[in-house]
Amino acid sequence: MNTKVLILFLTVALGNLLPAQSVKSSTEVDNALYPEKQNPPAGGVTPGKTRGRVGAGTAVNLTETTRSAVISGESQRALTRGRMRGKILIKPLASASSTPTYGAPPAAQADVQVYKETMASFSNILFKLGSTEFADDTSRQQVSNIATALKAHADDTFVIEGHTCDLGEETKNQGLSLDRAQAVANHLMRAGVKPEQVVVLGFGETDQLSRPRPYDSPEQAERTRAPNRRVAVGRVAQ
Repeated sequence: MNTKVLILFLTVALGNLLPAQSVKSSTEVDNALYPEKQNPPAGGVTPGKTRGRVGAGTAVNLTETTRSAVISGESQRALTRGRMRGKILIKPLASASSTPTYGAPPAAQADVQVYKETMASFSNILFKLGSTEFADDTSRQQVSNIATALKAHADDTFVIEGHTCDLGEETKNQGLSLDRAQAVANHLMRAGVKPEQVVVLGFGETDQLSRPRPYDSPEQAERTRAPNRRVAVGRVAQ
């Protein structure tokens, strides 16, 4: 058995040993995307770059941060039609082919300003090995709950991020993360979320939450890597 096959085997086998993660309800997703709503305002809304409720002891201020990654062709088309809201800047990729696939926009990077406090990570959205097909009912239910939350805020835009761990080839991980994020977005749109509400980004293995140590056992290394394989959702700054 060669090294790559062994790594994939361990990822699947050990992944099955990890504890199952509970599904976040649509209300919990909404609370994560709108943390400033959790307490009634005792004052006004902080103007300018930082937003939130002021005057309450547990006020949440929203600060902007930039999320930069490859943007999907579908999101590029929605953005160029002018209906997508929020702070989004598209830049060409230096490595992009000069002859893109017919009918598809050239590969590009997007700099998306999001409210940092609204970023929610879902490592319970799993896919079949090397596929964009959801691995289980838990994954499908979680995406459905996200859709319910997003549909309640039809005037806002949300970033949908795909992330992989560092196993496998970097270029393949980049493409897989983008395809999986788009698969989530497609499910959201089939559930009634408007295409212009979602910006799809693929980070590949560039944004690891944690990395195994050289002396970790295979089981511990897999537990450390598992959260890196995730979908993240956040609210785009206006």
